[in-house]
Amino acid sequence: MENMKRIVLSFLFVALAATASAQYRDISWGVKGGLNLSNIRNTSHPQPKTGANAGVFLTLDMGRGWSFQPELMYSEQGNIMADQQGDNAAYDETYAFDCINLPLMFRYRVAGGLHVEFGLQAGWKISARYHGENYNVDADSPDYAKMGWWSIPSPNYNTFDLQMPLGLSYDFKPGVFVSARYNVGLTNTFQGYTYNPYGNTQAVVFQLSAGWRFRVRE
Repeated sequence: MENMKRIVLSFLFVALAATASAQYRDISWGVKGGLNLSNIRNTSHPQPKTGANAGVFLTLDMGRGWSFQPELMYSEQGNIMADQQGDNAAYDETYAFDCINLPLMFRYRVAGGLHVEFGLQAGWKISARYHGENYNVDADSPDYAKMGWWSIPSPNYNTFDLQMPLGLSYDFKPGVFVSARYNVGLTNTFQGYTYNPYGNTQAVVFQLSAGWRFRVRE
């Protein structure tokens, strides 16, 4: 975790230094939303889970095709672990995380409205639950091995999440844009043997989104 904090702080320093020294040619803000396909590596029979993403952003044009874009996003993430063997029968177990993410993105205009995007994203899980059999209670409880939605105990997952996004976007006129990103997790989603027996349970998220950009200054 200390290494991850150093990475975040180093990236923030570089981003702030680059933006502070730039003379912004254009400033814009906007709203965006779309679809997530998320998964978690090294889990049992992992299958992607669908979810939504939505948020706001600010774009600072630094010139020569470069811009810096901080965002504040709500994101539904997790995965499905298929064919789990329970007391009742085989079933699919769904893990769902509601996250608040802060992507810090650099954008480079390749041609026309086409941009390449890359950066670093810090995230915080504001809720964690799963659908399956409940093994977080005593064996003599009526809820033991009962199917349903259950909260994941906080010691079993990391509330902080660090990801590295890479993607493409295209700006249309007057303000519509579309984007596609692939986020690679750098931190484990789960911790402790019960939820993380294999280790290295990083999240991966593919995002499709569309939005509208409003010019503040040109």
